[in-house]
Amino acid sequence: MSITLSLSIKQGTSECKGDSGGGYVVFIPSNDNEENKTSGVWFIRRIISLAFSKENDYNVCDPNEYVIFTDVVKYAYWIKTYIK
Repeated sequence: MSITLSLSIKQGTSECKGDSGGGYVVFIPSNDNEENKTSGVWFIRRIISLAFSKENDYNVCDPNEYVIFTDVVKYAYWIKTYIK
C-alpha cells in the first residue's frame, strides 16, 4: 500500500523549505443550492512531506522538481483518535 503521492505543477512555482506539513486541499461543492457554487466544504487530502532544493544551492527551491505528499486519508483513523 502506497502512502505518498508525487504531484507537480510546472509553472515556475513550487513548495519550498518550511512548507512541510502544509495542506493540499480539495473543495467539495454543496448540492444544497445549485445556484450558489461557492458553498461547500474544504478537505485536506494530502500534506507536503518533501520539496526538493536546487542541486547546487540548498537554500533555493527547484520549481522543476516534484513535491512529495502524504495521503492523509490513509491516516484518518489515527488522526480522529487524537483530535477527539
